[in-house]
Amino acid sequence: MKPAAQMKTLLGPATVLCFILMLMSLGLSSLGAAQKRASSARASAPTPNQLRSLKVSGTTRYTDKEILAASGLELGKDAAEGDFKEAAQHLGDSGLFSSVVYSFSYSDSGIKVEFKLTDNEKIRLVPVHFDNFVWFTEAELLTALKQRVPLFKDSLPTSGRMADRVNEALQALLTERHLPGRVEFLRQSRQDGGELIGIEYRVAEVS
Repeated sequence: MKPAAQMKTLLGPATVLCFILMLMSLGLSSLGAAQKRASSARASAPTPNQLRSLKVSGTTRYTDKEILAASGLELGKDAAEGDFKEAAQHLGDSGLFSSVVYSFSYSDSGIKVEFKLTDNEKIRLVPVHFDNFVWFTEAELLTALKQRVPLFKDSLPTSGRMADRVNEALQALLTERHLPGRVEFLRQSRQDGGELIGIEYRVAEVS
């Protein structure tokens, strides 16, 4: 009879209440975790308007990743034909490609876009020079430009807007560091004129 009496004491009203509250707490915790998983699944579920993949063909100079970064498009973001047209225009304006053609397709899992690029073999790539960027080494400037201008690889085409984009990136670098001056560039040629041999960037309006 003593064991039974002891068991009856252990399962008194207070103990039973605590046990019930513990079960309720575990149930609410499991329910919250399940709701969180369901919410996460809904958030990550693809939609027909999301850009799911970008494929590039034709170019031998650039990878899919580099073209994606240069296009301004983002995987997982909503996109439409107008965005692809703008991206193609941006690539064409670089002067690096003689032809830029895009195509895309919709599905329940999202949009797939393909860019067919033809490298511009007629362009000349010339080296880049930096005049008075006294706050940086040349290696630091080149590294920063490769991060900010995805298609930049130590040299620039003599036509197109790549030189302007490098100029904008250098100006942004000065602004972020709270450094004075205005960036400008000069297309260099031989003393007797003729073809370009380089592009030089310098900081104006600073002593």
